[in-house]
Amino acid sequence: MSTEWLPSKPIPFKKVKGLKSKRVWEVIIPPDEHGFPGTTKDSACLTDGTNYLWAFNVNGRACFTRYGLNNVSDILEALSEMFDVAWVSEYDPGFGRLASKYSPPLSSLFLL
Repeated sequence: MSTEWLPSKPIPFKKVKGLKSKRVWEVIIPPDEHGFPGTTKDSACLTDGTNYLWAFNVNGRACFTRYGLNNVSDILEALSEMFDVAWVSEYDPGFGRLASKYSPPLSSLFLL
């Protein structure tokens, strides 16, 4: 189970990669024997010390995915304050409209 999240305005991926703040920071996840690539140059795993939110580089913009049952509300709140954004999940009606503004449109990457 996962949930995709997009910020209301673009966040450059380079500002997320290597992020270190008191509330949210990147952790390095090594690849595993089952083929999971871990963090790469185009992904970042953000944590608040308990939960995890993955960020992916799509043409220089950060897109976010919550996997499993992580409660990412504290991470999203911290990122909202840092980057002055609101969040739209894939379950919100405006998600498709926002995703279509990406190039290529995110619908070709992870929607339906």
